[in-house]
Amino acid sequence: MRWQRQLNVEDMSVLVTHHASYFTPRLFCVICLWLMALVAESAPHPRFGGTLQHAIFQRVTILDPTNYLNFAELQVASNLYEGLVKRDRFGRIISAIAQSWTHSDDYRIWTFVIARGAQFHNGKPVTATDVKQAWERSVRDGGWRVSVRPLFLIEGAEAYQGNTVEQIQGIHVLDDFHLQISLQAGDSEFFVKLTSPTAWITTQGQPQPTGTGPFHLASYSPTEIRLAANPNYVWGRPYLDALTFRYYADAREALFDFESEVLDALPLPFTEAERRRHEHLNELLIQTDAAALVYLRVMPHPSNSPTWHDVLKYAIDVDALLQLQYGATSSQMTSIALPRRYNGVKALRRLNHAGANGAQTLNLTYAPLPDNTGGALATRLQRDYLSPIGLQVDIKAMDPGALQPSAKATAIDLALLSMPISQDGDVSALELNQTDSLIPLYFLPASFLCQPKVRGMNSVWGGVLALESAWLAK
Repeated sequence: MRWQRQLNVEDMSVLVTHHASYFTPRLFCVICLWLMALVAESAPHPRFGGTLQHAIFQRVTILDPTNYLNFAELQVASNLYEGLVKRDRFGRIISAIAQSWTHSDDYRIWTFVIARGAQFHNGKPVTATDVKQAWERSVRDGGWRVSVRPLFLIEGAEAYQGNTVEQIQGIHVLDDFHLQISLQAGDSEFFVKLTSPTAWITTQGQPQPTGTGPFHLASYSPTEIRLAANPNYVWGRPYLDALTFRYYADAREALFDFESEVLDALPLPFTEAERRRHEHLNELLIQTDAAALVYLRVMPHPSNSPTWHDVLKYAIDVDALLQLQYGATSSQMTSIALPRRYNGVKALRRLNHAGANGAQTLNLTYAPLPDNTGGALATRLQRDYLSPIGLQVDIKAMDPGALQPSAKATAIDLALLSMPISQDGDVSALELNQTDSLIPLYFLPASFLCQPKVRGMNSVWGGVLALESAWLAK
């Protein structure tokens, strides 16, 4: 038996090659089972307990999925809330609040069965009416989103957003546990699109909405948020006892704490991810197929006509901007492509045609970006693209939470924001160019560093990390 323990896989391959005639099928199966047992014995098993320490580079001011969520807010909120379905850490669609679902042959009528035992963090059971109310709130109050695209597939959603009807016609509550959805047209991927935060199920709560996710909010401060395991989670409590999200204003400080093993995970700035790949330091690197969209939003108040959108969409050379900011072009940063329309002459002509002059000042407010480059990016936009065509620009930093009420006033003309985007998420690249209020700039790839002891973790919607199945090895 001692000899068997020391025999490695390479020895076995040599033995099989040189003595194949002595191996019967039965003996071969026995050897395969023995090797599998050795691997299983050496592999660590998931265990309960421990707190995962996670860095974030944006302040968390709001966790309401009907409002604007920056990348850090989405990372925190994705552990508090979930929809009818979700992705597991392998990217497969699995049950969340809905235990099963069916559809008509033409994929226009969908019926979801609410999981018995699903409940909000306050102990209230989840019903089909809760899903209906949550989706209606998202459609009507989610004005800060680029799009609530999955829910607008439902018949009557647009009319409800326009306040012309009292409820969404295509959402039918059959009973407490059965919800029927009628779409405007058949869509075989509708259930996949329900992984979007726009379709998360929440109830009104203070200071944040109440969710159903694997963790609940334990404590909050501007620099640290703590989530505790939900013991009543419908699919069983998570392995981790708690999650702590720490805010860092300086990515270098976070990297130092990671190297010192104070942190277990952190989102990695693009330049640092590239450095680690070039130096072959990628053994702890998790790369995702998602990205954060960085964009300019023309604020909706009377002094902003469509003129600014018409000017700015031609005024900015994004690839030149990215070369200065990151030393890379947009195609080198992500495979998600956006049409480019840079034409400085046309921008100046549009500005002159609109009768604008240098006496008017634009107020540009920037929110923190996932890699803390908001201020630098706003300055480059002002210096290299807006000032040269005669626009005066005042720059001001503002947290996303404070941006909400301020948008109703006339103090802000432009907002520099970011929003996590996934391949099957809310917004397509084509849709981004079909609105007069949004100017897409580029996509910022989402990557993470994780300590070797962190197991069972992977990326899900929008590039955030799935922590429900994560656990800490000894």
